[in-house]
Amino acid sequence: MMRNLHPENNDPDKLGEFLDSSNRAWRQACVTFFGCIDRATFGGKYREQIYCACLPGCCYEELLNIFQHFRDGLILSTKQYKEIPAGLFRFFVGCRDEPRVHRLLGRFSTGVITMEQFRSASKELKENQQKDEDLKAENKRLRDENEQLKKENERLKRQKRHQDVFEYAEDLEQTEPTVRKTYQRKVTAEVEVHLEEAHKKRRIQKEKEERYIELIDEIIREVTETTEVTEAIEEDNEVVENIQEVTNEVTFSKGEKITAFWEDKNISGWYPAVVLRVNKNSYYVRYFDGVKSSLKPKDIKKTAN
Repeated sequence: MMRNLHPENNDPDKLGEFLDSSNRAWRQACVTFFGCIDRATFGGKYREQIYCACLPGCCYEELLNIFQHFRDGLILSTKQYKEIPAGLFRFFVGCRDEPRVHRLLGRFSTGVITMEQFRSASKELKENQQKDEDLKAENKRLRDENEQLKKENERLKRQKRHQDVFEYAEDLEQTEPTVRKTYQRKVTAEVEVHLEEAHKKRRIQKEKEERYIELIDEIIREVTETTEVTEAIEEDNEVVENIQEVTNEVTFSKGEKITAFWEDKNISGWYPAVVLRVNKNSYYVRYFDGVKSSLKPKDIKKTAN
């Protein structure tokens, strides 16, 4: 009945897992259902029943078979029992090893072992589990201790390095002046060699940079010269075109009879006219019908004889 009250009882995802025995709502429902159970001592007094109610599905089925075999008198034992004796499953409490629990319950359910053997095997299972937990705890303690030793070792190494530096400085101060000067000259020579190499690399790098700048300037000059030549050629071409245009133009004089172009919304064409005035870039003419207009040279041509 306790298992039927558990909210995870019919959850298909929990068939192969232990149900949550610490579920407060479930515990309260059990206390309310049985009524006579003391709420304050429920978890301790009924821990065996709580464990059995929260077994995985396969283990719980074997447990139901055991109950049925007790009722049918099929349990192998040196004594005859009409009901399950108290404390039969007490060694299982706290054991979360589902394969071992299922195997042991199955052997007892099928009559492979007697009830006395079942008690002994369940007690051994409990002891082995306790040993495993002790080993895990000891292993964790050793790992933590190992980490502490590593940290302490690193600290001692750092301290040793600092101590070596201080001792070396003291030894250097106590060394004979001649030896100390020789050592200092050696160190100075090594430093000078490193400085010379650094200066040499810097000079090479500077020469490369200067050469690069010269190449850039040379390219810029070539591009500038090419651009100037191109612009000069274009200007010369424009001058030549202007000269050709001026040369090709036909000039007209005042009073000269010509043929002039006329265009408006209604008509367009060439009509007889007379030049009245010569302007800088245009001619002022009068058409045969008396209309006057200022025209560009392209709109005037000689009158055919």
